[in-house]
Amino acid sequence: MANSEHLEILKQGIMAWNEWRYKNPDIKPDLSEANLPMANLAKANLNDTYLEGANLAKANLDRVTLHYANLVGANLEKANLKGANLKGANLMGANLGKANLYYADLESANLGEANLYYAILERANLKEANLVGANLEKADLKEANLEKANLVGANLEKAILVGANLKDVERLTEVPTRYWRQRHNRNAVVEINIPQSDIEQMTIERLLTAVDDFLGACGFEYEAEEEPIIGSFFERLKYVLKGDKTSKELGDIYGKGKTALEAAYIRKPSAETTAALADAAAKLLAQINNDHELDEVAIRLGSILIIKTSVSGTKKLFIETISPEMMIKLDSDPALLRNPQKAVIELNLIENGKLACGE
Repeated sequence: MANSEHLEILKQGIMAWNEWRYKNPDIKPDLSEANLPMANLAKANLNDTYLEGANLAKANLDRVTLHYANLVGANLEKANLKGANLKGANLMGANLGKANLYYADLESANLGEANLYYAILERANLKEANLVGANLEKADLKEANLEKANLVGANLEKAILVGANLKDVERLTEVPTRYWRQRHNRNAVVEINIPQSDIEQMTIERLLTAVDDFLGACGFEYEAEEEPIIGSFFERLKYVLKGDKTSKELGDIYGKGKTALEAAYIRKPSAETTAALADAAAKLLAQINNDHELDEVAIRLGSILIIKTSVSGTKKLFIETISPEMMIKLDSDPALLRNPQKAVIELNLIENGKLACGE
């Protein structure tokens, strides 16, 4: 509960509050669970303040300083945090849905599991911020600085990332968290993209069968499909994992699947894969590498990406695990894989040394 004395000083106005903070630099105000909806706290000094569980919905926090403040589980829905200093603040699990964080400084802030649905984060500084499992669906991140931010498991569906700095964004190198599990633990989105119009139906059917066999060997089963686009062949399928798996077990499944594909390409058996998986991987690559039938193809198999296209006039095959940085680009441009050559460039597969195999 909030300290009644601290809350009373705040109610006297921002000038009185800031003066009190200036005269008492060693006191860390306790406003935890305070009910302050639509409060006008613009330019308030809330550095190192306890605001855990506070209700600040629709509050005016324009240019407020919340350096290292504790806002765990706070409600900041539709709050105005334009130009606010939240450097190092703890916003774990906070609700920032539809909040205005334009030009806000969130460097090194903890936004793990925070809700930032439809939030305005244009030009915000999120350098080295923790966004593990955060919901950034439809968030506006135009020209935001996300350098070295941790986006493992973050939901960036339909987020706007035009001009955003994604340098050294944290990759999927640890056990995925809640949102990653929701998207990948049970469901594996499968996209098959063949950007040529003269495809024989038998070629498509053989490729679909090879994909089905490979995912079956990985432990998934077919569930549903969307209507393909007529002309060039684009199809989106949905597979569901057989039985419950932990995130680590799921990561192992995708890792073994990728290893099996790479081993099949170089025709060297891997001790990490079963005979059934190795056989399915070999058959899938045989279909993809059939140059007489497929000029280009981009296939997403859950967290595995396979792209066959020409680079500088030479056919190349890329086999990669989809990282959070790649996921950002795929979510912001759902049609990207329909152009394999563009996808290779946009996903930095060559620049980052992700070229797996070449002919």
